[in-house]
Amino acid sequence: MGADDDWLSRREADLVLRRAVDLHQAQAAGTGESLALADLQRLAGELGIAPETVAQALVQVRTEALAKPSEAPTLWDRLFGAARVVAARSVPGPLHEVTAAIDAMLRAELFRIERNLGDTVLWENPDSLLHRARRLFDVGGRMRLGVARRVSVTMRRTDPLVHVRLEADLEPRRAGRIRAAGVGLGVWSGIGAVAAAALTFPLAVVPVVAGVAIGGTFAASARRTYARDQAGVQAALERFLDYLERERP
Repeated sequence: MGADDDWLSRREADLVLRRAVDLHQAQAAGTGESLALADLQRLAGELGIAPETVAQALVQVRTEALAKPSEAPTLWDRLFGAARVVAARSVPGPLHEVTAAIDAMLRAELFRIERNLGDTVLWENPDSLLHRARRLFDVGGRMRLGVARRVSVTMRRTDPLVHVRLEADLEPRRAGRIRAAGVGLGVWSGIGAVAAAALTFPLAVVPVVAGVAIGGTFAASARRTYARDQAGVQAALERFLDYLERERP
């Protein structure tokens, strides 16, 4: 190897390091090895990477991991939209203040604690006449999470930040919209088939196609309605994380 082989461009160095990390991960897969943050910062320092950059990367990695869905996508997730809405953010601490703010927000939305699992707290949306009435008379539309059956809150502390993950369960809402879509499609397709039975081919094709088309519009409408519900819950969760991150006193 010549002298030029001992020097790499910045781009080559980045590519080599990434490939080396990939190879190391493949070789160490399943071994359960761990590495202290201080050791990682020391190794990064030898490569000219500041400890602050490593800490920032760690926050981003953990936040991205929190934002992933808790379950693999199903067929209905692909056809109709996910039944679980997730929002995650790393917000300024201390932990007890973040916890108090989240408690106040969910209680204002009429949720109550179902189970406290330590790092994760499950909040349920009570299905009672009183709660339905209070939501019905929500003047100003302040309550945005009423379509959720449950909201799970997961928090992990990495001073001075708190990693927050909010997951809303919309399964009953989605199931209702799926039933509405199925009923609309089935009823109108059935009407078309009945009308077609009284006709001869090719005229019989017309009511069948018309019935399926009308039923399809009902199904599409139900899907759009659920998409609006889903987007509204997502916006509400993100908006609250904005408050925790930038507006909380």
